[in-house]
Amino acid sequence: DLSTSYSTHRLLVSFEKPLNSQLSLLVTPSFGRDYQEFSLGNSFNVSSDQWSFEGRLELPWEPSKHFRLVPGVAFLAGWTGFSFELPFNPTLFGVYDPFAEREPYTLDGNQNGWGPDPYVFAQIRPLKDPDRLLLTPGIRFSYVNLPGELVQKSFDPRFSFRWSMVEGSRLKGSVGLYSQPPLPFQAYRPDDKMVELVPQKTLSNTIGFEQDVGQAVSGSVEFFYKWMYDLIVTNPNFTGLDSAFFLNSGLGRSYGMEVLIRHNPVKNFFGWVSYTLSKSERKDAPEEDWYLFDFDQTHILTMIGQYQFTPQWSLGLRWRYVTGLPYTPYSGSTFDSDSGTYVPIASAVNSARNKAFQQVDIRIDRKWIYNNWSLNLYFEVQNAFNRSNPEGLRYNFN
Repeated sequence: DLSTSYSTHRLLVSFEKPLNSQLSLLVTPSFGRDYQEFSLGNSFNVSSDQWSFEGRLELPWEPSKHFRLVPGVAFLAGWTGFSFELPFNPTLFGVYDPFAEREPYTLDGNQNGWGPDPYVFAQIRPLKDPDRLLLTPGIRFSYVNLPGELVQKSFDPRFSFRWSMVEGSRLKGSVGLYSQPPLPFQAYRPDDKMVELVPQKTLSNTIGFEQDVGQAVSGSVEFFYKWMYDLIVTNPNFTGLDSAFFLNSGLGRSYGMEVLIRHNPVKNFFGWVSYTLSKSERKDAPEEDWYLFDFDQTHILTMIGQYQFTPQWSLGLRWRYVTGLPYTPYSGSTFDSDSGTYVPIASAVNSARNKAFQQVDIRIDRKWIYNNWSLNLYFEVQNAFNRSNPEGLRYNFN
């Protein structure tokens, strides 16, 4: 049987205090727990339990309406425990004896880590009318330390702009470098060797245009291209737990466009239509072929509308259409008489797709407004037409 579970809890506090007419202080500490587990039958199980403390401190400084500087630091510290249960012993990965009995293998481990991410960005409005042009350069430095396992540093410059060319028309764009450290299980080794992985990198580029059509309607279109490198992949030459299980040899790319048409809350109606056309591909080594990301979705269409019948009553509708996720189909199997199991014959990676996701949701709200407080009750029907939206396929033993 296939089963998965996930839970997350967060306690968040936010504190903001003006220090003078130009400088203020913002502090947002949080504490939480994340638990996830995935199992396939009785022989394969992966679980992780993570406790974390996160904090952010900013000192926004705004000496004039044309300039704002925001230095800050984000801090993360935590502890993670995890467990792998496998139907084979990976320490004997390079040794195969068809007559040996395969014993299940369990690996338990835990990690603790910490890291500050100092950053600074500026909001520059160089024109006489400060609303005409906004330039936002920024820099972020990331440091990750998992004692005895991994130490990483990264430097990410970023820049964005927003230009109101004429009344109601705006041009916007951005370019920036983004880093992501390995997941806890990727940064673990049972021996005393350090994990030789670098942060995964994404160079993100966007360009877009916004247009107002009267007071009620506005629209925007945005094109994007992301280039990813140093992606973490499994080591094809892995021979046992004394060698690296993961490498930074993967490449990726994602490109497409987003369109949004929005009706502002005018004359009792509010809603929008959004559409995304995209393609996300990757390969595990520069010399290999491209294949789709596991979560590639070609089309994403969302339509939302809400009508306010009275100040107390409103009705909302939402319709979503999303292309099904790709998967790797199997064309058959062969029987391995030594192990007594069937070995699947896989087709090209992620060369097929699940059926598209469609869902209609209906919601009715009733609001009571008093002098010092308000109460809102709603009744919602999700998947009103009871459409079946399969998330994947499961093959039988042969």
